[in-house]
Amino acid sequence: MSSPTLATSPNKPRQLLAKLPGRELLIIAGFALIAIIFTWPLVLNFRESVPGEDHKDAWQMVWNLWWVRYALEQGQNPFQTDLLFYPQGTGLYLHALNMWNGLVSLPVQYIFGGAAQGAVAAYNFIVLLSFTLGAYGTYRLALWLWGDWRAGLVAGLAFGFSTYHFDHLLGHLNLVSSEFIPFYILYFLKTLTETERWRRNAALAVLFLIFNTFLELQYVLYMAIFSLIVLVYITIKTLFLRQAKPLLLIYGKAAIIAGAFLLLTLPFTIPLIRDITSNPNAVPERQDNIYSADLLAYFYPSPFHPLWGPAMNKAIKPWTASLIEKVVFPGYTLYLLIIAGLGLALWSWIRARTTPPLPSRERDGVRVEILNSANRNFFGPGFWLIIAGVYALFSFGRRLHINGVEKGPGLPAGILFDLPILNVTRVPSRYGVVAILALGLVAAWGLVQIGKLLKGKWQYGGLVALSFGLLAFELLPAPYQLTSYSVPQFYRNLASDPANYAILDLPISQYETAYLEAQMEHHKPLLGGYISRNPLYPPYYGVPVFQEFRTFESSPKPDILPQQSPSLDVLRYWGVRYVVVHNDLMTQGQRDKILSLAAKLFPTGPVYQAEGLTVFEVTPASTANIFFYNPVIPSWYEAEADSKGGATRWAKDKEAKLDFWAGQPRRLELELPIWSFNQPHSVEIYFNGVKLPEVSREIGLDSQLLRLSLDLKAGQNQLVLKIGGKATRPSDLAPGPDTRLLTVGVGPIKFS
Repeated sequence: MSSPTLATSPNKPRQLLAKLPGRELLIIAGFALIAIIFTWPLVLNFRESVPGEDHKDAWQMVWNLWWVRYALEQGQNPFQTDLLFYPQGTGLYLHALNMWNGLVSLPVQYIFGGAAQGAVAAYNFIVLLSFTLGAYGTYRLALWLWGDWRAGLVAGLAFGFSTYHFDHLLGHLNLVSSEFIPFYILYFLKTLTETERWRRNAALAVLFLIFNTFLELQYVLYMAIFSLIVLVYITIKTLFLRQAKPLLLIYGKAAIIAGAFLLLTLPFTIPLIRDITSNPNAVPERQDNIYSADLLAYFYPSPFHPLWGPAMNKAIKPWTASLIEKVVFPGYTLYLLIIAGLGLALWSWIRARTTPPLPSRERDGVRVEILNSANRNFFGPGFWLIIAGVYALFSFGRRLHINGVEKGPGLPAGILFDLPILNVTRVPSRYGVVAILALGLVAAWGLVQIGKLLKGKWQYGGLVALSFGLLAFELLPAPYQLTSYSVPQFYRNLASDPANYAILDLPISQYETAYLEAQMEHHKPLLGGYISRNPLYPPYYGVPVFQEFRTFESSPKPDILPQQSPSLDVLRYWGVRYVVVHNDLMTQGQRDKILSLAAKLFPTGPVYQAEGLTVFEVTPASTANIFFYNPVIPSWYEAEADSKGGATRWAKDKEAKLDFWAGQPRRLELELPIWSFNQPHSVEIYFNGVKLPEVSREIGLDSQLLRLSLDLKAGQNQLVLKIGGKATRPSDLAPGPDTRLLTVGVGPIKFS
């Protein structure tokens, strides 16, 4: 878009800032004031409310801040907790913990008193800080690129207060915390293109990338992709201009940044990779076709605007993603500035074609300076348009969506979601954050181009003020919705109880944040939890009593293992003292079934009924003789009734599992009927990790009876069927809707 020019003095921007030290503080204060205005009336409810939806993800993020403080006070590793998914606990390496936010907000948490109220205030502090720093970092990046601080203000507003950020302010503090993206980009580019103080710049690039690591791992991926694009761009451009000599130095600097980052984050990435490879939930169910940015999302105005927000909310309903993942509108003001800047650049290029060329010696001098010192023009508007295009393309996911309808062929982004490690991401629309940043930078460049035509600084200042004002009006989301912190008194009373026991909140849900809100008051372990990637947790996968509560059954249903009567001993085994039914979180039918089962378990009735809660107490008793069992539900298809009142199940995938729980060692003998579907399959049987060769065999189409004698240890025991051979879909053999991949069937199992 713009031809390279001679490099300006590397000290000029620094000298300019030295002359105006107060300007930077005024700009930061100005962005902070805008953050207060845009989030209004948040500042009036600093300890009581946070931005977002009631009982949604925002409270998970508040819990994060509370947990970091709690863990440090208890001398625990913040990346490991036993307060969730008790008693096994869970790692938080794959969770959006926002560790950096937790550490930075500690002073605010202590200033504002109680742990829960302190976490609420800390959350709001982080919101204002993220908006302010994100805007300021983009301003500094634009200042370095275009040398114009006034245009940088528009770029800072465009990114720091984008619709993307206010969309995720509904509950994703980790995604709002993108403030170090522009800082990393700034110092990464300075490292590659400046010869002076490049070591300091490289250190800062590494530092800001580490900050991103402890805010949002997806942003580290986005910056890795950005860095690769930069290196490819530099390589192509320098080779085109016949300047390959600087490339080795540039590659070396990039390698130093990458190596230092990998080395310094090794204590975090080792357990992170361990969790990715060991937790089947690390790779989420493929939903990238749902959570893709719609093409129209880049052109439909903000649904949070006080004037046209309600109308836009209706207009975007056909888009596939939920509201919190569908908004990436940059602003019409940016588009107008970009179009105007490109038009003027084209006009200048046409004029340059009609003027005599410079002497060849001067042209060569220009080429020599392309990667020398602080030549910002190397990364001109063309580069940032490429960045905007690439990341917008990634945000569209596997297929382009136009008003909610898939159009056209597959897109390149599909490759990203199939690569190992990278496939832990599931929301393509989030790539839009970098596209908005790039568009904001190009708009700032366009503003500079228009300013060159104006006579006098006052005219240009007026143009900047007009652009800034129009963009601010477009992006304005105030008044922004708030959700208040409110926890029933029952939980507050538990805080004074020093005994150690667990709470079972009902309904059992993997996505309920009300339970996390309450835990910030009572500090007791929970049977369950809600994190970004839940661990394998037995009560979620078929353990009796929990299974009935989870599926809203008033009594156990027939299954492949012998039927068990509901028993409080199961709850005692897991350390439960209180079962808390949240009446308002269920339908009437669901509540009736849960209370029906509770009546069987607790014949004396509830111990507390108020504030929408019905609470039952599990009286302590010995579980030394306890014995219960369950199929590990994710490894089996749904149970099917047989003709004799029993049930059978088909194995799912290559492994099918059964769990047996014992309070003390015991012998268990069982008979397991098994047969194959369509063709014989080899089955190897393992018990507690040890192969049982005497019962491992090929299973034919006719039912076979396997007799097993198992020595159970105290605790969890697992029987695993490892199945070989090809699975077959019934729909492939005969017309029908059954598309399950079937191998072997089992049941009903009998104990001798």
